[in-house]
Amino acid sequence: MTRIRERMVEHQVSGRGIRDQNVTRAMRLVPREKFVAPGFEEFAYEDAPLSIGEGQTISQPFIVALMLEKADLDAGDKVLEVGTGSGYASALMSRIAGHVYSIERHERLALQAKERFEKLGYDNIDVRVGDGSKGWAEAAPFDAIIVSASAPEVPTALKEQLTLGGRLIIPVGRSEAQRLKRLTRTGASAFEKEDLGGVRFVPLIGEGAWTATHPMYTATAPSSPGTFASALTLFTTDIGLSYVKRWWPRAAHIIDGVPTVLVTDGVYDERALKGARLQKEDVMQAARSQEGIESVTEIKFAILEVSGNISIIKKQKSG
Repeated sequence: MTRIRERMVEHQVSGRGIRDQNVTRAMRLVPREKFVAPGFEEFAYEDAPLSIGEGQTISQPFIVALMLEKADLDAGDKVLEVGTGSGYASALMSRIAGHVYSIERHERLALQAKERFEKLGYDNIDVRVGDGSKGWAEAAPFDAIIVSASAPEVPTALKEQLTLGGRLIIPVGRSEAQRLKRLTRTGASAFEKEDLGGVRFVPLIGEGAWTATHPMYTATAPSSPGTFASALTLFTTDIGLSYVKRWWPRAAHIIDGVPTVLVTDGVYDERALKGARLQKEDVMQAARSQEGIESVTEIKFAILEVSGNISIIKKQKSG
């Protein structure tokens, strides 16, 4: 994997303008394949985000590199990451900064990240489960804060926990209107602001961001520039789509693009899931949200739309 990792840095990171040698060195050191779901190792170095379960993703390598470069990390810095996820970004930060504090709202992901750090010997990272929009007041102030989920606006608590001269990197906005922002604290209540471009991230859920009942909570949003379709390689067949159209005529609006059938008659298409870099839990999360379904056997079709959302068609009850 070392050779593949080197190619990733050369083509996806340095080749796109990332010049911070601390960032490129860290990306050469940290084994990204250790931070993806089992069975997805072969996709670890592709130019795309990957599902890690719980409706979350490990971000596209370039986006991670861009956020780290814009955070301007240095040895001795104390850094906060909001949204631990797989732990990959925190691992990279730990190879650059002095200490990393990382908050994750999903306990399972937090525990998995801790285990990865321990196995790799990354002992300068603290992880806890909590509301990332509130930051980590006990450890503040921070030289840099990196938020790996999108908020409707920059949470006040995070701005307050920056040291003077500290940098905050955060995606702001909903769905396709998200912008990656950099705030630099220049005074008690003064911040320099910079727009770094359009991105798509999963939503930041918390008191200072989106609430758990907000529609964005169930939306699938990969962290990469441009459309979702450009980030994923989708697998499907004309025969399968024709069958779906015959069974469910309203599916025509979904099939206008290049969708993927993930479940047919209660059976997962393992190849399609793997090709779309999704896990079964992603399908079931959509099924529970849309139809109150708790078992895949209740699903007639699960279709990954070109928008990135998963549409669920429930089986009709016989009789």
